[in-house]
Amino acid sequence: MAARRDITHSIVRDGDARSSASAPDDDTFAGDDVLYGRVVGMDMVAGYRFREDLDTVATVPLAVNACGRYRMVTRTEFSTFRPHGRRDYQLLYVHAGTATFYKAGAPYLVGPGTAVLYHPGETQRYVYRAADRTEMYWAHFSGTHARELASVFDRNAETASTPAASSPTTNTAVSHADIGAIAGIAAVGTSSEYIQLFNRMIAELQLQQSGFEDLVALDFQRLVLLMRRHIVEVTGGGAKRIPTVVQEAVRYFHQHYSEDISIEEYADEHGMSAGRFIRIFRESIGMPPLRYITSIRLSEAKMLLESTDYSIGDIADMVGYDNPLYFSRLFRSRFGGPPSQYRR
Repeated sequence: MAARRDITHSIVRDGDARSSASAPDDDTFAGDDVLYGRVVGMDMVAGYRFREDLDTVATVPLAVNACGRYRMVTRTEFSTFRPHGRRDYQLLYVHAGTATFYKAGAPYLVGPGTAVLYHPGETQRYVYRAADRTEMYWAHFSGTHARELASVFDRNAETASTPAASSPTTNTAVSHADIGAIAGIAAVGTSSEYIQLFNRMIAELQLQQSGFEDLVALDFQRLVLLMRRHIVEVTGGGAKRIPTVVQEAVRYFHQHYSEDISIEEYADEHGMSAGRFIRIFRESIGMPPLRYITSIRLSEAKMLLESTDYSIGDIADMVGYDNPLYFSRLFRSRFGGPPSQYRR
């Protein structure tokens, strides 16, 4: 298994630049010049699959080789440059502030909610600045399924576009509306769940308890799928974003389905008319709210019939029906047979 140590960070403070490592060839090591731990003026946290940042290509379906967070505090600038890229993929997520990434030699200034992907062998260059209040999360990954996951961030662009009149010292600010035209840069939105997943991966890589590699791989897949969901919803690729008011209603209905829920009262509590709420809910879920509540009740009743010894009357009451006969009619209409048919 090929491996090499990560390389080349430049730290700039008070106008002076110094490099922590010169850029070695692909098959050489940077020795002790690799940056670890806390750098003055930066909050840095990371975990590594091999207790150090080795650039590897895994033969398993998915392996997260390293994962971490950089938060600029007082250090003027932190720059990374890998002229030959790495052997694995790198995903970076801008959670706060802005950062400059180079793609096909052109600099792009991106803001919160942006993901940037670098392919194996692709030149990597990016810059964080304290003035921009950058907070960045990143992960290196490889494996036989890595290319499929990486394609999520290239799906809206065939090749990297180069901004007009760009130069190595001139950033092109990229709006989320334009990001889809740049291969390897995607608008994925900001989410607390992204941060939870990154932090879990970092902790697992640091502690390396039993099963940590599989758990990290699962968390990384969930992270990419959540980002993909946002990309698809925003670009209209066959999916639509469910309004927050409907998401909250769905959660509420699942928690309180056995209670007497008034749609009029619920809508009023959320500042809208019953008619408008019903319309928005139907457009998002495909059925009106009362039918949705009924569906929850009957599905729960079917599970109880199949897995418990409670009487049909007790189960009807447990899911919100005080009339067993009415419950039985609804159940037959939904499942094509009486409740007794689903007893163990």
